[in-house]
Amino acid sequence: MGDAPAPEPEASPPIPNEEVHLDIERPFGGLEFQVSDLVGRLEAGVNAHDATDDDSPKSPVEGRKISAGFFEPECSSMGEILQTLEELVVKTDPTCDSSEPPLLPTDAPARAAILSHSIVALFGRLERTHAARLGAHIASETTRWMSHMFRLADYHAYYHAEQMEGLVRVTRMLLHHRYPRYLEDGALALTSRMPCIYSSVSSPLGVVQHLCRQLGLPLACVRPVPVHPEGRGMDTEALDRLAEEDAASGRSPLLVLGEAGAPPLGCGSRLRRLHCACRARGLHLHLSGHALALPGALQPRQSFSIADSVTITPGPWFGIPGLPTVTFYKIPEPVTANDHSKSVNAAGSREVALAALAGLTGGGARLPALPLWAAVRAAGAAPLAAHLATAFRSARTAYTIMKNAGLKILSSPPGGDELPNVDIIDAVSAASACVSFQFACAGTDKPPPYYHKLNSWLGQVLQREADMVRYIKMYLPDWHAL
Repeated sequence: MGDAPAPEPEASPPIPNEEVHLDIERPFGGLEFQVSDLVGRLEAGVNAHDATDDDSPKSPVEGRKISAGFFEPECSSMGEILQTLEELVVKTDPTCDSSEPPLLPTDAPARAAILSHSIVALFGRLERTHAARLGAHIASETTRWMSHMFRLADYHAYYHAEQMEGLVRVTRMLLHHRYPRYLEDGALALTSRMPCIYSSVSSPLGVVQHLCRQLGLPLACVRPVPVHPEGRGMDTEALDRLAEEDAASGRSPLLVLGEAGAPPLGCGSRLRRLHCACRARGLHLHLSGHALALPGALQPRQSFSIADSVTITPGPWFGIPGLPTVTFYKIPEPVTANDHSKSVNAAGSREVALAALAGLTGGGARLPALPLWAAVRAAGAAPLAAHLATAFRSARTAYTIMKNAGLKILSSPPGGDELPNVDIIDAVSAASACVSFQFACAGTDKPPPYYHKLNSWLGQVLQREADMVRYIKMYLPDWHAL
């Protein structure tokens, strides 16, 4: 009789550290591990007051009939979900030849911004008043940092995901300020004196269209302003004439959309002249554009508050994904009959409630500023300022190379090399964050068709090969390469 066969050794359970190590090697695994670890730490430290669900298992629905026309996913593990997501990323990219997702590498500030979105979702479980206090504290710190970095004085801040949402809400605040019955009557309050929004003819038409669509305003409110004869932004004399004509015809001049270094040519208006024209006509001046990042790259600690509202985009400027857009704004002055009545205590005036009516306040419970707050803390103020200075220095280098190569330069010289005693408003007015050029024959206004093809070819090569350049666009019919 033979010996009984020895029992097979039981399979040893997997080691958690090995699982973590394998997960981290996956494209999304490292981020998943960080998010899970961070959520676990926060859950251990925060005493959630929400009622827990009943621990008793729920009996599955027996005999359930599933229609063949619908897909109901089954329960999957997080690893399977991430693997499916990676496969979808690869399949939806027609230029990807490898089996790995074509994701850009992330540094510490970018990871902080990405992880902060998970923290925002987790903090949604906090009590509303607690989340509002937390969001107000984070927004206050972030506003103080951004105001100091970009030299903006005496502004409130609104953080939003959609790039033009801040402009929409600022315009709604102006409508409440100019039309006291706007809250009760809506569009009917505008029929007596139609508001006027002034925008340069060279500005993107989609901005004013989106603004009118969101506020329910007719496109007749938009008043196009000619470009200055020098080709730099809005013609302030034409703006003054249009505002005077509109006021005489029973309209209400309301808002001017100014630009500072906006694409495609990077040209902006003379901000000081534009400010004086708006001040004389009682117009609200809103500024946007990449040249507004120049104060963050300059050494002089000057500050400016020449505009009534400003929109900045820290995400593209810092090269960090997931950051909100920030709109700085001022509360409008009370509409008074004389200067003496302006000394009334502002705490009791209706102007204090305008921001709340427009939705510019009260969003602290959603913590919209947390990604920017986390990214600034992870990177530090000095490295971010150095990043802006490097961007302007790179633009100046590209501008010099194109100019020495005999190409036709369409944009203004980039800023960042101003003297220490230069006025910050003049520096922002003259600066450009874009480099626009064109192949053209010397001494000709319009290039021949061959140069159109050459410009098209150059733009396509840059779009395909120079992936480190964030924005490369081609504009018809003259094929300006940007």
